Amino acid sequence: MLLVSNELIIDPARTTEAEWSAAIARYVRQAKEAGEMVALQSRPEFLTPEQAGQRLGMSRTTIVRAINAGEINAVKVGNRHRILAREVDRYRAQLFAEALAEVSEGVDFEGSVPDDSVAVYDIMREAANRLTALYVPQITAGGAEDPAIIAMRAISKEVDAVAWNDIAAQKAMTAELDRRYAELRR
Repeated sequence: MLLVSNELIIDPARTTEAEWSAAIARYVRQAKEAGEMVALQSRPEFLTPEQAGQRLGMSRTTIVRAINAGEINAVKVGNRHRILAREVDRYRAQLFAEALAEVSEGVDFEGSVPDDSVAVYDIMREAANRLTALYVPQITAGGAEDPAIIAMRAISKEVDAVAWNDIAAQKAMTAELDRRYAELRR
């Protein structure tokens, strides 16, 4: 008789539904064959400052500074910091929105559109970035099936489908992106 008794740990936010449901089904089948019971439970995922730094592409020291500055919420376990994974995702979204705002600063989105195809293309891309930035705070799980990430990818695909030298199509796409941006801002 095979004893399953190993713990199955799955992060649904970082795997597709097909992957985690297949893993659970396989685990339950093995337990059934071994005559064992299965108990499911969930718990929040906590990260160390080093793990958070790896996810964000930052050093542990930078993460600790952000915690001390109140930019990242963390709890102390003994004398060690622990950060909820969703807090790391929130901080990433905040950094992205701040960076996008900084890049967009001084760009005249309402002004006249030039006839230079490169300039028009850049304006279209900037409109796509502004629209995409509205979805960042809506990211929940962060996986491939997250509705906000799906919407962000769809915007990227739409813009990628417009030829770099088709000024009329770029202007039309820019107008459509601006319309959707204004609609979402309401």
